Amino acid sequence: MKLLRLDTNPVVCTSLMKANSPSANMTCRKAFVYFLKSKTETLEAFQEFAEILTGEKDKRFTSDKGKEYVNRQMKQFLCRSDIHHEMTVPDNPEQNGLAERMNRTVVEKARSMLCDAHLEKRYLAEAVATASYVINQSPTKGLPVTPEKAFTGRQ
Repeated sequence: MKLLRLDTNPVVCTSLMKANSPSANMTCRKAFVYFLKSKTETLEAFQEFAEILTGEKDKRFTSDKGKEYVNRQMKQFLCRSDIHHEMTVPDNPEQNGLAERMNRTVVEKARSMLCDAHLEKRYLAEAVATASYVINQSPTKGLPVTPEKAFTGRQ
């Protein structure tokens, strides 16, 4: 079963997180970052990302009840793609904690990089992409391998 947890970060990007259980007690937590001009582009980014879930029997994703996730076009796409949408209670980010924490981790790491390099905020998108890459290539406490290796099977 593949579970996708989503949250949009209004400051910078949409951070898409995938949790995959290919075997018992093995969870893959890879950060995917898509840069959007506005939340109206969420469906297009999600459609591109959903191709990763192709071929899975049980597909579901969790999100808040943001308008970018709860609209006619998104519902139609989910129905056609046989993806079950689980929504959290409004104003309760704890229910989508993995995605919320990943957004925070990526943005904080990116801001730290900018600060350390004495770069302007206009380089935030590049810093976010780099932070996401670093997170995916770094060992984690809960995994015997990096998120990238757990997701793809290669380093």
